[in-house]
Amino acid sequence: MEGIYSVSYHGNSFGHVFLKQQGLYYRVSCRCRLPERKNYVLELRNDEKKQNLGILYPVEQDHFGLDMMISAKKLGQGRPEFHLLPKSDPRKEVVLDAPIPTEVLQQLEYCRLSNQAGVYYLVLQPEKNI
Repeated sequence: MEGIYSVSYHGNSFGHVFLKQQGLYYRVSCRCRLPERKNYVLELRNDEKKQNLGILYPVEQDHFGLDMMISAKKLGQGRPEFHLLPKSDPRKEVVLDAPIPTEVLQQLEYCRLSNQAGVYYLVLQPEKNI
């Protein structure tokens, strides 16, 4: 199951996921471009299930990514496929030129500051361990 897998969106490849086994877990490292300026989640599909692995966040200029660990049991059987899905939850990204909602302030310990094209924003829950 270790290897390099393509990240697709509507049949086109936008990047890669690197899977490396570490004991009973797999390290998932995704690096890709985004089709549009939106929030996207990385979805894992295989013979057994579909699961959301988390929201992609800026890692380098014009590249987004996700680094996490997933248990081998949750990874499932069969060849994994990775897909981008648009994320429509407006609370996952907050532009800092407006008043910050109270529910966002309550989650500040789980966020990080990001700057993209001169706009600063908070990325909530940038990494997710399953």
